[in-house]
Parts: sequence; structure tokens; C-alpha cells
Amino acid sequence: MNSEDFEFIKKLNSGSFGSIYLVRRKEDDTEFVIKKQQRNYFDFAENEEATMSKLSHPNVIAFYGSWVDEEKHYILTENISGGTLYDLINEAYEEGRVPMEEQEALYFFAQLLLGLAHMHDRKIMHRDLKTENILFTEPLRRVKIIDFGLARDTTSEMDVTMVNPNNYTALENKSEEEPHTFKSDVWSIGVMLYEVATGVEPNDIEDDLEEKLADLPSAIKTICTRTLEFDPDKRPDCDEVLHYFELKESLCKYFDSLETTDRDIVYEQISDIVVDINEIDD
Repeated sequence: MNSEDFEFIKKLNSGSFGSIYLVRRKEDDTEFVIKKQQRNYFDFAENEEATMSKLSHPNVIAFYGSWVDEEKHYILTENISGGTLYDLINEAYEEGRVPMEEQEALYFFAQLLLGLAHMHDRKIMHRDLKTENILFTEPLRRVKIIDFGLARDTTSEMDVTMVNPNNYTALENKSEEEPHTFKSDVWSIGVMLYEVATGVEPNDIEDDLEEKLADLPSAIKTICTRTLEFDPDKRPDCDEVLHYFELKESLCKYFDSLETTDRDIVYEQISDIVVDINEIDD
């Protein structure tokens, strides 16, 4: 596999790490996405490649291979065409509405949590969860976690760099003095749930947090209160959050929407959550 196998259709995005392209495989016209990175960012590219090769989940972007030519590193992934969570939130803001009503927000969060739990089960921290790194499929609007350049496999010696703080960075990591942990990722998805349910940009969300959460629907308030716990030792991990009663209905609904292979993957994550497995199939 190399660049000659693909027709580059258009550039989708670019940044300091490289550029992202929509491509078409010449042999069968299947569309994919290629991330092309310069040699000075090969450490990030190799880290992303190594991370993605260990992941296989309906809520994590699919990795299909990589190669190097002409001093550039290429990563081939599935094409996800439904836009980013960042786009969805901004569109809602411009229209003067909240991005998601309660049930839609819980359904979104359940998928996000399942994808992250899959990563954590494989001892991988994302470390850069933010709205720009969450994509949606069309037409089902399935959640896909992307961009693993800063991810860390805790079973490996490979590490990249400290992550620059942003609105989704856990409170304990904003000073860049404390190392990122699995609980840091949990904080990040808690912030996203707050944002999609309120439409409020989460600048310094920790300030007056109790007041900010006061008017949220009960289920979302419960989840946000726990995932945005200031003390990481008291903050739940992904498995604990998966077992929250408030998410059971959304998890079952999502499971029911999946095809056979994906159902098998998710079943392993939630089989003990539903007491009677027939409840899932109803």
C-alpha cells in the first residue's frame, strides 16, 4: 500500500502536525481519509499508528494501515462525513438552541464513554479529548473518537509530550505539573456532556461548578457532578460510569442499533450491566 494507490480528492484540514485528505482508492473507488505528516512529526505519527492498531471499536475511528514515502508518514483511516462535535455545538449556538436535548445527550455520552472505556481497557489514555476530536457518522450519527497523536499506551515506554491545557483538560492537569491519568480523560468527557446539554462554552468550568450544574436535567446533573469531581482519586473511572443507572436505557438502545460484529464488542462491555440480557434484545 502506498500513495499511488489513492486519488487525493481534497484537503479536509491542516495543522502543525500535517494535513488530512479525503482520498479514493483507485481499485474500487472506496473513500478513505489519509493523514499526511512531515518527518519532524514522525514520533507523533508512529505513536498514533501504534495506538490505533490496538483499537477496534464502533466508537473509535477505524485504522486501515500506514506507510512512509518521500519523507512523509501516511495513516489511512475510515472516512467519517458527519462533522465534528465542535461543528454541531457551534451550529446550535448560532441558532440559539442547546446542542442536544436530554435523551440525545445521554445517548451521545453513552457512545463516547464506550469508546473511551475500550481504550482504557487496553491501557491507553487519549490525553487530548476535545470537541474537535469527536466525529459523527451519517446518517446514524454514531460517535467516533479520533486523533491519537498524543495518546499514551501505559504498557509501553513510548511517550510523546505534555499536553497543552484547554477547556477540556482536567483540573489537576491545567498547571502541566501533574501527569495525565485515566481519570483525566473521564473529566474531559464530563465537560463535553455539560457543553452539549447547555450550549455554554466550558471556560473555567470548575469555577462555581455547583451553580452551573444546578438547572441541568437530573440524570445529566448526576453524571456531570461525578465525572467533574475535583479530586481525581474520588472521580469514577470509565467502568464505574458505565454502571450508572442514568445510562442504562441509552446503552441498551445503542446496543440494539448495532450490527453483529459491533454488537459482540459492545456486549463484552455491558453484559454485566443489564441483569437479564433479554432486556437488551427487547
